[in-house]
Amino acid sequence: MRSALLKLLLMLSIGFTASAGTKTWNNASGGNWGTASNWLENAVPGSGDTVYITLDGTYSVTYNLNFASVSAIYLGASSGIQTLINPGNANGVTGTMHINGNGVFQMSSGTYSSSTVINYGTVRLIGGSFTFAPKIVNYDSVYISGTSIFVSGGLSNYDSVFIAAGSFNLNGTDTSYAGKYLISFGATLNFNAGSHTLDANSSISGAGNVSVAATVNVSGTYNITGTTTASNGTLLFNGTAGSLLNIGSTLAMSGGSVQVLTGDSLILGSATLNSTSSTLLVKAPIRFTTSFTMNQGVLRATDSTIKLLIGSGQTLTLNPTSTLRWQKITVENNGTIDWTGGGTATLTVDSGLVINNYGLFDCKIASSPSLDHNQGALSRLNNYGIFRRSVNATNFTVDADIYSYSGSTVDLQTGVTYFYRSLITTDADVTIASGATLYFTGTSAAFDANSSISGAGNVTISSGTATFTGDVNIKGVSYFLSSSSMTFNASAGK
Repeated sequence: MRSALLKLLLMLSIGFTASAGTKTWNNASGGNWGTASNWLENAVPGSGDTVYITLDGTYSVTYNLNFASVSAIYLGASSGIQTLINPGNANGVTGTMHINGNGVFQMSSGTYSSSTVINYGTVRLIGGSFTFAPKIVNYDSVYISGTSIFVSGGLSNYDSVFIAAGSFNLNGTDTSYAGKYLISFGATLNFNAGSHTLDANSSISGAGNVSVAATVNVSGTYNITGTTTASNGTLLFNGTAGSLLNIGSTLAMSGGSVQVLTGDSLILGSATLNSTSSTLLVKAPIRFTTSFTMNQGVLRATDSTIKLLIGSGQTLTLNPTSTLRWQKITVENNGTIDWTGGGTATLTVDSGLVINNYGLFDCKIASSPSLDHNQGALSRLNNYGIFRRSVNATNFTVDADIYSYSGSTVDLQTGVTYFYRSLITTDADVTIASGATLYFTGTSAAFDANSSISGAGNVTISSGTATFTGDVNIKGVSYFLSSSSMTFNASAGK
């Protein structure tokens, strides 16, 4: 009895050892995973096995069916190229896949499970749309070319990720340690969810696109010539000054925030802010070479010395459909600010914002526009060019100080323009077209001896004070209400 029991225990022990043993690839011509004769042990790997595909030579091993998950895989020999292919089946590893320098893992569809893939060779994720579940720790190269490929387990990148086509979607917690993301024309790196950190020696570059709907912290080089899109989350540039920062031909913001805190100038081809939750925060001058359109959102600087620069021949288009706010930044206009459209008509200027207008600031929005103030220090418009209300005969409210300097014009072509703050002119002209009205309410207005106010329109002072020292030639109607004070202080002959 005891002898039979010992024999049974020995058999069970041998059986257990065999089922949790090793399987070693033994066919230098390649073949299917599921063919027993391809393995040195003449058995297909089973649950708990450790698999070695380390035979020298150039060949491919194909998962031809769904197989039980093994314990670990070691892929890659000392010579040749050894490729493990999953063409669309459900396979995986309960532990870690180790890809050595000559090893290649390729997946074109299906599912693959593993806790971690440690890659010193090549991972190729190609074909259609699928999710790669394991975390990838990449010390060599990851190649992406598919319609939409997701990595949900996270990516630690120490070397290179090549995105040749389609979208590469990162959904986990990812860190780049001197790693590179290289994006081909038409391809997209999509930070889809989670948290992503790129250190000072990392880079994102190429002719492709980057899309952000997560938290992305970039301390290294960012050099994209395609489009950068922010739809949610935060894209934060916080490297040292001098890091290459090229957001691309287009910055499109439909949500989230883009924060440029490196101290470097931000140069854009074109930009669009199109959501109430969009915030563009800058710590250095921002320029654009083609166009800048703001429909919704917030443009803010870390302090009021930071400038948005609108060059000669360029246009900043304001087409508010909801909240549109400028905070603290200095807007320096040498081109055109075109305030247009038919939606919500409020542009909020807060926290001591300054507009230096050397070109044309033209308010021609259809609904009743308002240059509004909500919080912080009062904002100011320094006019060296033309500040105009044109096209639509609706009320225009100006809740900011207006200072108009030598050679400049405040040109009111239509509607009623309400000035709630200071209107101070120095060697400047105010023109009021027929049917238009200049309306002072609570205003401190002063026109020096070299300034003029003229036109076939109207002037109303409902409260506050107005002092005219220069020429006054109004052919319309002037109203002076009881709470107002108007002083004509011109020299004889004017």
